[in-house]
Amino acid sequence: MPRKKVEEVKATVIEDDIAALTDPQKWILSTQQRVAEIVKDYAPHEIVSDKDYRESKRARTQSRKEIKAIQDDATERLSAIKEAVKAFEAAKRDVLLPLTTIDDSYKHHIGVYEALVIDSKLQDVEGAYMDYAPALVELVPFQKLREKYAAEDKWENIGTNVEDIKQSLFARVDRIGQDEKTIEAQQVDAAEKQAMKADYFASLDLGEVLRKSSERLRVAELERQRTEALEREHLEQQRQQAEQVIEEVFAPEPAPVQAPPAPASQAHPWVVLIDSATREQMTQLAAALKQIGVSGSIKSGSLKEVANGNY
Repeated sequence: MPRKKVEEVKATVIEDDIAALTDPQKWILSTQQRVAEIVKDYAPHEIVSDKDYRESKRARTQSRKEIKAIQDDATERLSAIKEAVKAFEAAKRDVLLPLTTIDDSYKHHIGVYEALVIDSKLQDVEGAYMDYAPALVELVPFQKLREKYAAEDKWENIGTNVEDIKQSLFARVDRIGQDEKTIEAQQVDAAEKQAMKADYFASLDLGEVLRKSSERLRVAELERQRTEALEREHLEQQRQQAEQVIEEVFAPEPAPVQAPPAPASQAHPWVVLIDSATREQMTQLAAALKQIGVSGSIKSGSLKEVANGNY
């Protein structure tokens, strides 16, 4: 049974451990004194001769030996300190194990109880949701609302009142209704609205839905413009190729040199109006005109379109 009164806990200090922890300070002090004596034997200076150079080299070699000796000693002591700390940490865990086991047990049982309380409250809230917005439940299950808003609105905090959670939920549901109206008000076709709603009910993020819709519409418009441009280009190529064929067929071959023909009626320009004909028929007509020595061109289109250059 837990004690009714929380008692003040006092730590028991082990004197030997304190002494061990102050050992590095003793080593630092003694090493400082040792270094102070060693440096008296050295005096770096400007080198002015070969002999001076050799002596400076030897002095430096010796000073580096002193440095290494101190570093090796420090490394050895540091290793021993690390092992002592490691052993101390292990002993501390063992000493505290009975208390930490009790703490873990309390934590587990408290967590289980809190989960039961929270689950009970949220079941009540879920029932209120089904009553408040029954038409929305299938599109947006309560679990999705919980995942989206529970952390921000503190639905899963043990201290949050169930009525406060309900009011928070109702406000979120009302917001969803407003977002739906915003989607309905968009100047887009039915297919795009349906896509927007599908995105919205998957994410409950209107800003992201509007961004995605704008991007879809932008891409669709670019694709439409591209398709139209390609179609116009294709039709223009077909027209140019067809006219080139007709004009080439229509160009008369040079007449052979022969005796001057008998006098004929004076030649002058003509315009022939044809109500309708296929391209093959016009090609045949051009060939026939070519055979009798008539030159000119045949343009596709009405008289008005040909006159305005729109052919």
